[in-house]
Amino acid sequence: MEIHALTTGTVRIKTAMARGRGRGPVRFARTLLDRSYTDELPIHAWLIEHPEGPILVDAGELAETADPPIAHFAVTQEHEIDRQLAAIGVGPADLRRVVLTHLHGDHMNGVARLPGVEVVAGAEALTRGGVRALARLGVAATALSLDGRAFGPFARSAPLTADGRVIAVPIPGHARGQIAVVVLEDECDVMIAGDSAYNEQQLLDLHVDGVSLSARQAIDSMRRIIEHARRQPTVYLPSHDPGAARRLASRIPLSVA
Repeated sequence: MEIHALTTGTVRIKTAMARGRGRGPVRFARTLLDRSYTDELPIHAWLIEHPEGPILVDAGELAETADPPIAHFAVTQEHEIDRQLAAIGVGPADLRRVVLTHLHGDHMNGVARLPGVEVVAGAEALTRGGVRALARLGVAATALSLDGRAFGPFARSAPLTADGRVIAVPIPGHARGQIAVVVLEDECDVMIAGDSAYNEQQLLDLHVDGVSLSARQAIDSMRRIIEHARRQPTVYLPSHDPGAARRLASRIPLSVA
């Protein structure tokens, strides 16, 4: 299997969003009030070329999206997911499905450029608000229930392919129902990990971001990711990490004690 890192533009987020400051409502307030921003971060989507058909994990952002109060996007039509796929010879009709790690706009809005493709998301993410947001993009997503057997330190999982080499696991915290997609390769696992952290160091520091719905769940998910990397060499790919594409290309696993 080949995995491609696709970049659908960049985003600058508030520094207090990248690494949260304080607890509870204070953490959210400091994010909103912060006036400093990070450097440009990639908005990654990931294409898994599986024998059963290509699987796209996340779909990136759209050029027309307005900036929210906590981020500045730099996305053109050339950055959008249909153009990124076309550059490697893949069209929407070629995709087996799109798997959304969570239902934040910079991960799901690109599905508007992929008409007719099956879209799946974690069942817990598909609240009424999530369903409405997808409907505005012309999409009705299928709920993915993670009720299968345990996978390493993750209590639940769901296979995404018949051969069991692409698996979804729960990593809630940043967003309700967030999932990671794990690709089982011969020498290592590759974990496409949504916004579980913005980079490897934040993960290892167990430092929650400024907008996670549940700091407790976010830290628990981080601990499970780290534990998985202790048991099995794992390339960790959060969506906005500038080093993720390089680590993927060289299959550099997360360094854990």
